[in-house]
Amino acid sequence: MRLVVLLFLLIFCKPESFPKYEVYLYKPRLANNSNREDLKKYIDELSNQNNLDFTKILNSTAYIPPMCYTNTVDKQGKAHNPCYTCHTMGKKPNFVNDTDLQTHYDFPDSAKINPWKNLFSSKKANSISDSEIIKYIQVDNYKNESGEIYLAKNLPNDWGGYVPDCNFNFDENGFDSNSQTKEFSGWRAYRYYPFPGTFWATNGSTDDVLIRLPFPFQADKQGKRNLEIYKANLAILEAVIKQKSIDTETLDEQVVELDLDGNGKLEKTNRISYDWSSKPIQFVGLAGYYQNTKEILSAGGLFPVGTEFLHSVRYIDWDNAANTAKLSNRMKELRYARKTEWYNYSELKDKVSREKKDVRFRTEKLPEGFQGDYEHGFDNKVGWFYQGFIEDKKGDLRPQTNEETLFCMGCHSSLGVLADTTFSFQRKFEESGKSKLSSGWGHWSNQGISGIADPKVKYENFGEQREYSFYLENNGAGDEFRENEEIKNLFFKKDGSKNQETFDKLKSDVSTLLNPSYERSLLLNKSYKNVVETQSFRLGRDAILKKPANVFEKVTDGQTTRIEKIVF
Repeated sequence: MRLVVLLFLLIFCKPESFPKYEVYLYKPRLANNSNREDLKKYIDELSNQNNLDFTKILNSTAYIPPMCYTNTVDKQGKAHNPCYTCHTMGKKPNFVNDTDLQTHYDFPDSAKINPWKNLFSSKKANSISDSEIIKYIQVDNYKNESGEIYLAKNLPNDWGGYVPDCNFNFDENGFDSNSQTKEFSGWRAYRYYPFPGTFWATNGSTDDVLIRLPFPFQADKQGKRNLEIYKANLAILEAVIKQKSIDTETLDEQVVELDLDGNGKLEKTNRISYDWSSKPIQFVGLAGYYQNTKEILSAGGLFPVGTEFLHSVRYIDWDNAANTAKLSNRMKELRYARKTEWYNYSELKDKVSREKKDVRFRTEKLPEGFQGDYEHGFDNKVGWFYQGFIEDKKGDLRPQTNEETLFCMGCHSSLGVLADTTFSFQRKFEESGKSKLSSGWGHWSNQGISGIADPKVKYENFGEQREYSFYLENNGAGDEFRENEEIKNLFFKKDGSKNQETFDKLKSDVSTLLNPSYERSLLLNKSYKNVVETQSFRLGRDAILKKPANVFEKVTDGQTTRIEKIVF
């Protein structure tokens, strides 16, 4: 019924008579429904089949990830710094400055004992055969051959959280649609520089990220869907999040009725001009109308309310023709985020100030509290909800438990590196010509990471650097645990000095570093499959090939990392 009303409004109403912007925002499907028998039965069955308790949280600090227990000092007494990638000085309007966490293990008292016991598991990855794991990861556990999404079919009717609706059927521009009906879902895939360490395929998983903006960002002023309008609004948003002018795919200013590049003409352009100090940036189409009525709020570095992200985490498959890693059909996880509330700069700054004051006067270090549940997701306290699905024992995707969802909060709440609590969109490739390797819009299945140059970044106290090379040099390894022997052997000599030849290759092709060998990919897949079979995600979901030598099982009050020069 709601869809019929919305279609009527779009077809027959003029902009001035459109409904409130909130009509277009995601709402829990049965937020006010008290009869939850179907959901109870569904969760009870999953609990019994997988030996889980969906509501209980045994580890109240599950938001502190395993890599934070890394012993940064090697056997020779040298300190390595993988911590700077997350714990840094935030860029306004992220007012978090957590550079102190590069130098100290500042944990709540209950987190002093490392809870991630799977790091120390002795179960071996070779307990599964090569043929078995290859067959397993190549099965699509998200949708069937007819394109039907399993979770959309299997989630109970009274499920009030996000119901997966992306078809993972992308055109060359990254737009998703139903392969049967050709219906456009609004999701768009983008390519980006994978975050250093954990999110490199060589350390366990492949992944992709998609974004979707509410319907007004996809529609013209008459309320009709228009891809040129949507492309322009996504490009405008990219400039807003990066807080600078950007290069983008070709956009038609006559269609969007706005001078996007600021040259005084309405023509085709590949540039979004950003100078918020002189004039706030304007969205186009129906979103522009709602921006003028103050129902859509916008500010540099912040996403509009209603923004959604979808992040699939996958096993590592192999492209035999190109002899390189690729995304598997099978998903390990499907992560979902949705912005539900607007916080302005003053509110965000005040929140950080209050948290600092609270910590300063606290006599006991207590776990941080987050509200939410496995169905609707957890509130990160600055306007976003994060929710997820993960493999069950059979390999089907199921909702994460409360504790498994709490795991997501640490990386998506208060870190200096975040842009409105997200990682990847600020790291999106800018140039968007279809023939270019660095095309920003598109899915990894259409264009992989091979041939992408090591990006240049600027640090306040280290100047301009090649990002991935700088990470290797500061960490002395390619992962937080310093356990990836394949990377060590490629990029460092036995005495710990750089292998300059490999570093030189990295300058022009990051896949030299990011992608594992075929043999390593199999071992990583097998290791993670063991975690799936035991359903022990609450004890850690890293693909571990051997017991790590550089991880603490316990930390003490006041313990330091012995890192002397912080990076920011």
